[in-house]
Amino acid sequence: MAGWAVVQSYSGQEPRAEANLARQAFEYYSPKCEVRQGSRRVVRQLFPSYLFVHVGDHWRSVLSTYGILRVLMSGSGSPALLPQSVIDDLRGRTNDEGVIPLVGSRFFPGQRVVVLRGPFAGCEGVYEGQSGSERCRILLAWLGRATVREDCLDVA
Repeated sequence: MAGWAVVQSYSGQEPRAEANLARQAFEYYSPKCEVRQGSRRVVRQLFPSYLFVHVGDHWRSVLSTYGILRVLMSGSGSPALLPQSVIDDLRGRTNDEGVIPLVGSRFFPGQRVVVLRGPFAGCEGVYEGQSGSERCRILLAWLGRATVREDCLDVA
């Protein structure tokens, strides 16, 4: 078993979790986004308190890593894994400054949408917004689809 596990850090402890994962030689990915606060651009976690860790059979040591609250699990007692295509898609959206720019949306909260491109092309959902908590709900929905509805994925 190898793949990208979704790991929840303690609130505000992402840098500590990242440092301790790196110390243990885990590959991790903690996507950042650029949001506007008034006239300023601010860099934040794309999914606050969540990061991705590439795990194999030695994943249990992640559970005792300082800064990590938990590893999101599948029903089989192993980490719920996202397909590589999701990580590749997120990395592909990163600009030269290392962040994913968030653009204004033409959708309104509650509107039904269909994903046109990327690993979830063809999947339907409901647009909720672009706040940090709303992005986390999308992440958890991705994870549920990745582990339950594999027919929804465009995995090469």
